Amino acid sequence: MRVKMSLWTLLLFLLAFVSRGRAGECQRPVPEGNVLLTESAMVKNSFPDGSDVILKCATGYVVAQGSNTIQCVSGEWSKQELTCKKKDCGLPRSTPNINYLVLTDTLFGAHIKPVCERGYYLQGSSYRQCLANGWSGRSQCLLVTCGKLPEIPHSVIVSEPAKEIVEFGDVIEYSCEDKYTLVGNRSVVCQENGNYSSLPQCKERQGHERYFSTYSVVIGLSAILAAAIAIVIFIWCLVQCYQKRKGSYDTGEEMRKKEALMQEHPDISRSNPRAHNHIAPVC
Repeated sequence: MRVKMSLWTLLLFLLAFVSRGRAGECQRPVPEGNVLLTESAMVKNSFPDGSDVILKCATGYVVAQGSNTIQCVSGEWSKQELTCKKKDCGLPRSTPNINYLVLTDTLFGAHIKPVCERGYYLQGSSYRQCLANGWSGRSQCLLVTCGKLPEIPHSVIVSEPAKEIVEFGDVIEYSCEDKYTLVGNRSVVCQENGNYSSLPQCKERQGHERYFSTYSVVIGLSAILAAAIAIVIFIWCLVQCYQKRKGSYDTGEEMRKKEALMQEHPDISRSNPRAHNHIAPVC
């Protein structure tokens, strides 16, 4: 009987000890908002009075403010101070010939669209998303090329880019062989869609076209020759007029001398009455 009482006494003592030890213990905490328990807190099975638990922000979130710990006090957790906000990825680092269209913002989960400058095409991701470790995917813009030079029958390339690959904005100029006429624009441009602009054609000249072409050349040469002849005649007339004027001045001087001589010798005037009727020519 005495042994049984001792066993009951020991059992009650242990029960009282356990009950007293678990009196201030806390339940597993449940954080609020975008806050989680750390891995070390997750593996714990008990949270005795006075124990601390470390919190962390959820994936894609960063600390906004507050302490990241809470404490078990008399079976209750202290107030959670930690608050988290979405991570801001910002814009991707600058790369040549590419811009980004922000659809909403640059926060965690948001998307942006890469846009190439004129004459460039996109290679890689057409959309990129802000993730916990930064922007997803990769995008780059490459210069548009147009490939092999167009071959136009009976044409001659007058000028072309000094490089193997024709790129956006490059210009090739054409002309036609003899007896062929160029129809269209002589300049061909590499466009932003990777195609060449409309190509000219070299069409064979018909018989009447050749005739009119030769006729036009003859008419032009004739006009030049006629103009040259007219200039020569004009210069010749000026020279003749000058010479006549000079001769008239000389003749007038001779007349004055003759008149003076006749006044001194009247007999000469009677013997040559035509001397007073001479008139100097005028050009």
